Amino acid sequence: MVCEAASSGQKVVILSVDKKSHRTPKRHRTYTSIMRVAPVVQCNVEKLADTLLRLVRKDIQREALRDAETAARAIIQVSVCQKKIIAQ
Repeated sequence: MVCEAASSGQKVVILSVDKKSHRTPKRHRTYTSIMRVAPVVQCNVEKLADTLLRLVRKDIQREALRDAETAARAIIQVSVCQKKIIAQ
């Protein structure tokens, strides 16, 4: 759900919870990537109020990522390339 919310261009807060193991879940790598390109921050429960206030006050002008459109274009491009290869 984080990916969908972030791709909309809206401000997103990822709430960190206590870890049950020492391993870092794979989703955290995804979160890190998303935070580079979208208005997404991660915080724990203790800092939630401060984080929300900071986000509300911050003027972030971001457009939607349009990741579905990007993926669709890539699929079309691959399909066209495959047809060219088959035609040869």
